[in-house]
Amino acid sequence: MKVAANKAIEAEQAAAVAVEAAGKIARERAAAEKVAADKAASALAAAEKAEQDERAGVGSPGATKAAKAKAKAEQEAAAKAKAERAAAEKAVAAQAAAEKAAADKLAAKQSAAEKAKTEADERARRFLDESAKRSPAQKKGLTEAEAAETSAVPPLTTTHEQPPEA
Repeated sequence: MKVAANKAIEAEQAAAVAVEAAGKIARERAAAEKVAADKAASALAAAEKAEQDERAGVGSPGATKAAKAKAKAEQEAAAKAKAERAAAEKAVAAQAAAEKAAADKLAAKQSAAEKAKTEADERARRFLDESAKRSPAQKKGLTEAEAAETSAVPPLTTTHEQPPEA
């Protein structure tokens, strides 16, 4: 019983560590997604400004083209970071579900073992109670008639003893 309880505790602790590690990765991915989204927004704003400058006659068409290309690359990086974060969150959920299932399975085994032990203890207690209520002959496996017959038979004598002569 103690071994099963210790295993259950160890499984829960391992599950907590695994979920925490997966959660840390998910938090890192979320932070990376935020940085990528900020960079994409900044690059998009720079591209819009370059386009406005070009229309105003101040900027060059090459600068606008480069700014748009950079904005597009930053948006793709942000989309990739978003997908990685979503995958990390799914991994956290899957890890937590797997660990919970393992802990539940172990708890079910422990519960079944405790139930079996309780039933065995109850059977042993009932047997002892019934045994205490039985007569000595019943304990030997004799019926009442056999017990009466056995008690009516005179005790056996040894070879060096002779029955008294009548």
